[in-house]
Amino acid sequence: TPPTGYVGPPPTENQGTGSSFLSRNKGWLLLGGGVLAAGGGYYLYKKDKEKKEQRQREWESAVASSTSTNTSTNTSTSTNTNDGRAPATADVPPGSKLVVAVSPASAKVDAILSEVKVAVLTPEGIGTNDNNTVVTASCLQPTDCGLTGTLSVHAVGGQVYFRNLRVSKPNTGVRLQFTAPGLVSSSSSSFNITE
Repeated sequence: TPPTGYVGPPPTENQGTGSSFLSRNKGWLLLGGGVLAAGGGYYLYKKDKEKKEQRQREWESAVASSTSTNTSTNTSTSTNTNDGRAPATADVPPGSKLVVAVSPASAKVDAILSEVKVAVLTPEGIGTNDNNTVVTASCLQPTDCGLTGTLSVHAVGGQVYFRNLRVSKPNTGVRLQFTAPGLVSSSSSSFNITE
């Protein structure tokens, strides 16, 4: 594919994988959006389809090797607990991760915690539009903190909100963990639960 802004002779009829074009002029210019134009001639490249097919192939490859273990590392507040399964859809590439964007604040025993926000990100840290992943909350520190409420929530547009979590036992330095099949898990910042 010629670079954006290049001006020169048009490509040959067979040039470019998966591309199609109509040539009526000698000179041409590659514009944004995958369109080539020059003096009334237009060249249309089918690149979006190629990208989607490549993403589908990567996803199918991840499913085929679902017994492999993800050994990648994450930030200090994230833990790799990939259970070997690929993410639920091709919209969430292999190696994607959860990140706690908003942690709960300190609260009283059995009081509803402040809203917790968890994001589904690609391995590069880019937000997704995932609507299929189910994220589960649990106690990380201590492991028996007495967490109740709606513990499993579906992602909507790559975001997951926990709005009615409670902790039934007083403690300091409480941390929650958030997990989903095939994704790198993440944990909240520490907070306190008082009588």
